[in-house]
Amino acid sequence: MITEEKTVPFVSVIIPVYKVEQYIERCARSLFEQTLDNIEYLFIDDCTPDNSIEVLRKVLEEYPHRREQVIIHRMDCNSGQAAVRKWGILNAKGTFVSHCDSDDWVDKNMYKSMYEKALKEKADVVICDYKEVYSNGTTRFFKSCHSTIRDSFLINMLCQKDAWSLWNKLFRRSVFYDIVFPKFNMAEDMALCIQLIIRSHVIAYIPQSLYYYYKHDSSITKLATVDNIVANYNAQKSNAEIVFNEICQSDNPRIRLGALPVKLSVISVLFPIVHIKEYRHMCFNTYPHLFWKVLFYNQIEIKNKIMFVLAKLHLYPYRVDNK
Repeated sequence: MITEEKTVPFVSVIIPVYKVEQYIERCARSLFEQTLDNIEYLFIDDCTPDNSIEVLRKVLEEYPHRREQVIIHRMDCNSGQAAVRKWGILNAKGTFVSHCDSDDWVDKNMYKSMYEKALKEKADVVICDYKEVYSNGTTRFFKSCHSTIRDSFLINMLCQKDAWSLWNKLFRRSVFYDIVFPKFNMAEDMALCIQLIIRSHVIAYIPQSLYYYYKHDSSITKLATVDNIVANYNAQKSNAEIVFNEICQSDNPRIRLGALPVKLSVISVLFPIVHIKEYRHMCFNTYPHLFWKVLFYNQIEIKNKIMFVLAKLHLYPYRVDNK
């Protein structure tokens, strides 16, 4: 039974808004139709150049009971996901905090189910499953929690067996203490989520797909250039340092070994350009002596090891040459 004071939102949901005019109505409706009443919505306009905010305001007119719960904040300049998430986290007032991407949508019972689960189990974080929904209408289910034991779940996240996304998790706001906010927009979810899991003591899991992650027709790889690949590599490498600084302090050697798959994920950004000499050197000298450690670390999936070997042999199947 929910007994908290109405003056404090039970849940704050942080929603970045940028170039989502085509999708934000679906997202907003799924949020405003939540069965949880006492909820705060922080829509953060990252200086979107389209009509996303106008569409949002029009949808909100149909939900007058939600108007006082909605904050629409405009950033001073286009700042990227990392800065937007930071603003949302620092300004959220809810007992619990979650995130939702504005081109995705959620089950109408998502936040009520997760909030009540958190109260029942006195959890610091609640995790739900999710589905990827493709533009052709097909879906793919993802189990998001293979263990509610904190260290085991953390290792699974580091190895990407469990998603390091923020949007399928509900965190108690009190675990956001003393965190380092990532500055760059590649794997910023990873840097934040791993810090928050480390600060969480009790993990609860709802084995239901409550979040719907939309996969667009145009993928990042189709739009890739050498320059943006290198920029993404530098951004992810910087954010990974936050993770390394956290896990190196662990007393659990299995958690410290979790740095290996994170390092692999960083250099794998460069795999499409390892046929170019300067980037091959950059890739395989980022973390020296990684090769054999990766091959013998049994927590890394075989397919990722194969891609690593193919890149090392200059046989990586996807190449980018355009600047």
